[in-house]
Amino acid sequence: MYDTATIYEGNELLIQMKQNIELLLNQSAVIPFTVLRGTVKEISSDPAGNIRLLPGNQLEITSYADQLFTIYFTDEFGCTYTHPLKVTILKDSNIFLPNVFSPNGDQINDVWTPFIGSDYHIEQLTIYDRWGNLVYTVSGSALWDGRILNGDYALPGVYLMHLSLKNRSNELKIVTTDVTILK
Repeated sequence: MYDTATIYEGNELLIQMKQNIELLLNQSAVIPFTVLRGTVKEISSDPAGNIRLLPGNQLEITSYADQLFTIYFTDEFGCTYTHPLKVTILKDSNIFLPNVFSPNGDQINDVWTPFIGSDYHIEQLTIYDRWGNLVYTVSGSALWDGRILNGDYALPGVYLMHLSLKNRSNELKIVTTDVTILK
């Protein structure tokens, strides 16, 4: 009598994602990833606690110091794909990006305004919702009153921002952060 064994010859899990990101101190970033092969069932990291899974194949990363993370993507068979992620904290005191505002018409904190030192010029602000859809973009300015492309006010929630800056040497710097809208 023979025992029966089941052998799974599924495709190995394969993920595409950035390996290096830069954050401003006390800011977080949303990093999209693409599943090229397989199905992700669980995500964990080492060190633990600073990375969380968001809808739409995105990770939110928070770090308060330069750090190397190892991110573990596990499939339905328990097989794990390991991905390194190096986070570098920018020590740039000339840039401060608020992480919450409330465009509710009370004249208090109704407009999101970055604080950019004289070393930089704002090129463009681009804002995405949690599903990666473009909701707002403006060139030459970075003020946002909470209205989206169709003129309606954005719903309360978390939005991803890309702010393109140029310094006096005309070097491009892209800063990514998230902002929460409260009503």
